[in-house]
Amino acid sequence: MIFLRLSNSFGQGLLEIFWVPYYFSFGLLIIRSRFLPKIFGIMLIVASLGFAVNILDKFLIPQFYPAAFTQLAMTLSALSVLPTMFWLLIKGARVQPLNDQAS
Repeated sequence: MIFLRLSNSFGQGLLEIFWVPYYFSFGLLIIRSRFLPKIFGIMLIVASLGFAVNILDKFLIPQFYPAAFTQLAMTLSALSVLPTMFWLLIKGARVQPLNDQAS
């Protein structure tokens, strides 16, 4: 019961702390690598900013914690992670021949 109570309040916020740097760094890698479309990287960075706002809202102003921020962060995450995942599963990364990578 303790874990269920934690999962709906500060426990979820503690988990989201680790999602922010993951989404941000993965988005930067996608933008810089050019193996995937840049829009996926931009969407992941926007999702990381949504989670950052949600975390700040949960921990700095706990009495003002509306569910709208959490729903916004989760929606941004779904809109960025799912297309990236399906792109990698269906189409895959753009592979360049070894001669083009060296130059």
